[in-house]
Amino acid sequence: MKTSLLFFLRSCATALMLVANALPAQDFRASSKSVAQMADAALDGVLTPEFIRLTAIEERTLRFDRQRTMAAFGANDDATPLATLGFRRSVNAGSKELLEGCNQAGVGECTKLIGSTYVHLAPVSMSDTNAIVWLHFVSAAKGSGKRAFMSTISTQVHLARAGAGAWRFVRTGLSSRS
Repeated sequence: MKTSLLFFLRSCATALMLVANALPAQDFRASSKSVAQMADAALDGVLTPEFIRLTAIEERTLRFDRQRTMAAFGANDDATPLATLGFRRSVNAGSKELLEGCNQAGVGECTKLIGSTYVHLAPVSMSDTNAIVWLHFVSAAKGSGKRAFMSTISTQVHLARAGAGAWRFVRTGLSSRS
C-alpha cells in the first residue's frame, strides 16, 4: 500500500510539473516578423524535392494566408508588404476566399484555388526558443466537367531558435492527408 501511495504522489508531482511548464508556452505571442520566419523555415524544411515530387505543390503558386496565420499566433499584423517579410521561397498573398466553392467531394468548381496552393500555419506549442506548428497546404485538381476536388496536406513542423534569433527547421512530426 505504501508503494502505491508513493507512486501516486510522484505521478501527481510529474503532472503538475508538466502543466506548469506547458502554461507559459500557451501565453507566448509572436511578432509578425517572427511568424513570417516560422512560416519561411517551415516551408523551406517541408518542401523538399521528395515532398514536391509526391505532392506536386511546387508546380503551383503558393498563396500564403498571412491574416489567418497571424491571427492564429496572436500576432499584430502590421501590414508590412509580404515581399519584405524575408521569405526565401516565392509566396503570394492568399485568403480564405480562395477556398470558396471547394470541397473534397468535388461538388464545387473551386475556380479561385485551381492552379495554386493555399498555405497557412497554426501553432501547436510555443515558447521563446521552440515551436511546433501545423503547416497546412490546400490545393484543388480539376475533375471531369466543372468539378474540382480539394485536397489538404497538413504536417507538424518542429522549429527552434537561439535567443531572439531566426527560427530554423528542426524536423517534421505528424502528417495528415485528405
